Amino acid sequence: MKRPSAAAFVATFLALTLAPVLSARASVITWSSGLYVNTPSPLKDHMGTGQFDHTGTFVYAANAGGSATTFDGISFVAGGINFGSSFTTAHVNSATNPVSSTATFVATTTAKTVTLGVGGVGTLVNGATYRVQLLIMDGRNGTATRAMKVDGQNMGTFSPGYSAGVSYGDGRLITGTFIADATLSQSFTMLGYTDATYTTANTTQLNALTLYQTAVAIVPAPAALPAGLSLLGLLTLRRRR
Repeated sequence: MKRPSAAAFVATFLALTLAPVLSARASVITWSSGLYVNTPSPLKDHMGTGQFDHTGTFVYAANAGGSATTFDGISFVAGGINFGSSFTTAHVNSATNPVSSTATFVATTTAKTVTLGVGGVGTLVNGATYRVQLLIMDGRNGTATRAMKVDGQNMGTFSPGYSAGVSYGDGRLITGTFIADATLSQSFTMLGYTDATYTTANTTQLNALTLYQTAVAIVPAPAALPAGLSLLGLLTLRRRR
């Protein structure tokens, strides 16, 4: 029987050895949350600028529930993500605030799933690192203390509640980072609550989403490869003798 060539042996060995290393990079999103500060105080009737993170390579941005627009140097596509319904009164004057005033929403007690990459929006590369940011804002009167969970984690309130012309308040900017895996698809869930204590699930909404690639796919350095790979040269040499 003909023995396989050294090149074929090397290719097979690398495929079998590196596959577990690359597939071990599970797609788990690490989440953080902060205020999205509007201006000027105290009315805060204008969406603040300079708060979306632009670092990395732009992949995708959606103005959920709204029209295509450019805000803060980011080109948002119209809609993109649809929870079933939309409204344009989350922030005063949709012409002045085309991103923060519009949102997609659904009245539900069940978490909604958003998918990035295959089966969803944007494009992912296996092994690359990404940052996704979610803007949630509802300054309408009577909506105070609404809060959001993402992937089951408490992210804070997003609706300060418009108070008799005093202030529309600030929104909520939620940031997640992850490494894409071989499925080229990454999903997360969102569920809105009527109270800051996360007691009553009610309406889930999303105003906007941005996605950036922050690092390219990483090829493991020789020192980080499985121990068996260090014997590759010796095995190949023996086959040549």
